[in-house]
Amino acid sequence: MLSLDHTPCEIALTKGQSTTVCRHDYGWLSRHKWCVSTKGYAVRRRPGGGMIWMHREVNSTPTGTITDHIDRTKLNNLCTNLCNATHSSNGHNTDLLPSNTHGHKGIYQQKQNGNWYARIIVQRKVIHLGVFDTKEVAIIAREVAEKEYL
Repeated sequence: MLSLDHTPCEIALTKGQSTTVCRHDYGWLSRHKWCVSTKGYAVRRRPGGGMIWMHREVNSTPTGTITDHIDRTKLNNLCTNLCNATHSSNGHNTDLLPSNTHGHKGIYQQKQNGNWYARIIVQRKVIHLGVFDTKEVAIIAREVAEKEYL
């Protein structure tokens, strides 16, 4: 059985940056000149125009899906850090907004009455999970919904 070498290797990019790839991908990736896109990803120019995104190449991402960096580090292109995702599922692998003061996604407190609201967004649709007296119960409702919908 063929075993892939996942040892991390660095490929130099423009602007003094580098990207990390698995040793088994290093050979074919290092034959090309890669740069850093304006969005912070490793890319190269496509002959005739356009860009080739390294993470999509490494992951062999099918048309109609996107590549999710599991650790959210755009220049970590280890094959073990990449997976196929829908736009909806990729949105769940994001950091909390700076305005979030309680540390949980999809949980909101209404200032007027102190109630806690829970919701989840699935395929661009907001699903209201309920109104709760405590933050802890709202968190549980959200966690149950994540297991059901995500």
